[in-house]
This record gives sequence, C-alpha cells and structure tokens, in this order.
Amino acid sequence: MDPVTHFCSGIVAKNFLTKKRGITTTIIFGLVSMSPDIDNFIGISGNPFLYLLHHRGFTHSFLGGFILAYILYLISKMIKYSDDKLLINLYILILIHILLDVFTNYGTQVFLPFSNSRVGLNAIFIIDPIYLIILIILYFATKRRVNTIFSSYPIVFTFILIFTYPVMTLLIKTTYEFKLKGNNQNIIVTTAPFSPIFWKIIEDKGDNYVMYLSYKPDEKLIYKKPDKNLYEILDKEENLQIFKWFLKYPYVNIKKETNKTIYEIADLRFEFPFRQNPFILKIIVENDNVTYIFMHYHKNLRYI
Repeated sequence: MDPVTHFCSGIVAKNFLTKKRGITTTIIFGLVSMSPDIDNFIGISGNPFLYLLHHRGFTHSFLGGFILAYILYLISKMIKYSDDKLLINLYILILIHILLDVFTNYGTQVFLPFSNSRVGLNAIFIIDPIYLIILIILYFATKRRVNTIFSSYPIVFTFILIFTYPVMTLLIKTTYEFKLKGNNQNIIVTTAPFSPIFWKIIEDKGDNYVMYLSYKPDEKLIYKKPDKNLYEILDKEENLQIFKWFLKYPYVNIKKETNKTIYEIADLRFEFPFRQNPFILKIIVENDNVTYIFMHYHKNLRYI
C-alpha cells in the first residue's frame, strides 16, 4: 500500500489501542505504521535488483516486524515516550502494515528468514482512494470513542475495522475469478486502478498470456512467455537470478537486429495498456557479449 494509507491505518488503530490523545501520539502511531517501509532505503545502494530482493523483505516478515517493533520500543524508552502495552501496540501497528501489503499484488516475504516466498492476494491496488477515504472517515468517527464494547476488545475491533474493506475486496475478487473460471480454469484475476470496481484478467494460454481489463473485455492483448534459452541466461548471473525470482507472470518482447537480439522482460502484474511497465529488464545478446539494463543500472558481461 502507499505511505498515506499506511499512516491512516495507524491513526485509526491509535483510537482503539491507547487512551492517549494529542498530535504527538497521533504522529507516532502513524509513523510506526509506515516503519516497515524503511527497507526502501536499500534504493541508495544504486542496484535496483537489491531493491527487488529486499523491499517487502525482512522488515515485512512476522519475525522481522517484531524485531523492528522491539527496536522502536527501545527508542521510545530513550525519548521517554511511555504507554500501556507499548511493545504490543507497536507490533500490532507493524503487523497491520504487513497484512495490508499482503492484500496487494507486489508480494510480501512474510516468512523470512525461513522462506523468501512472496505472498500476494491480488485484492487491493497499491493506491486505493476508496480505502483511503474509508480510513479517514473511520479516524474521525472513532476519535472520541466512549467506553463501550469497543473499549473492551480494542485489538479485535482495530483489526475488524481496518480489514473489513480488504477482506471484502478479496471476496469480490475471488467470486469474480470463480465465475470466470467456470469457462476457463487458466484465468487469474488481479488488481487494477479502482479495484474492486475494475479488475485485470490474465489468461494462461500455454506459450502466451492474454491480458485484458474487466471493463474492456474485447480489447485483449497477447504477451509471449520467455523460452528455455532466456531462462538459462537469467540463471547465469546473480542480479538476473533475483529478477527471475521476482517474476510471477513473465512476458518477453524480442527484437532481432544484425548480430544482435534484444529481449525486454517484464511481469504482467505491473502491465497496463495506458502506461509503461516500471519493471522492464532489457538483455542485449550481441556476438559473444551480453549486456543487461534495468532502470538506471547497466552491466556488460562476457557471453553467459
């Protein structure tokens, strides 16, 4: 999810998890809810492959999230910020962040360090204005809560209120996918801008994928899957192995020139007809050399 949504989820949770009020507490809870995205700083390494590997990595895992919560707990003690059940509340805020990211299609490594499998439910687009508006309304609606059943079970109601919308979108997506699979079992429904109103549909056709948007079912686009030879190239170098691991629904565009073949590889999760895919790896095979380009990163290799 985007940073603003994570911040808003934290300040909604604040209304239930603590009796403290005031702008300082609100900001702290909002910032803690954003804290797992500290892994974005891996971008300063200059290697975008490391970003693919580590973003939504250890700080987004259940174990790493608890370690992050404990570090923030120690920092809170240093700055003399105290609250009832502070460590538990910090971990709940981080856990909310992790689970919200799981509902998107990017993939989150929640089981690190035991497994680097990426979990993504494909239910919410990374920026969801509908959900953001709901969270803002929830914040103001619960800001001055009274001593009711909500006060008796604060953690339960925090999760119920924050995750009702994501769970509903998942149910809508699952129902829609089940309906489409009645005709074709090789169909994947994933998010598009303004899901759950609109969806992106991917059909696995063997050597190709067919992709279209739910509101434009007749405008289908065909994407070629990478072949065995291209996967062999991806297996030969560490950065390329990371990119291969990151792919879920890979496709390739191939351009042949004199003594040169250019492969452009990307993932349909991030493909839309109205904008360029942000994660395109270009591999240029020319005579006995291989060059690959990803974002600003450029590397020349001997033939691999």
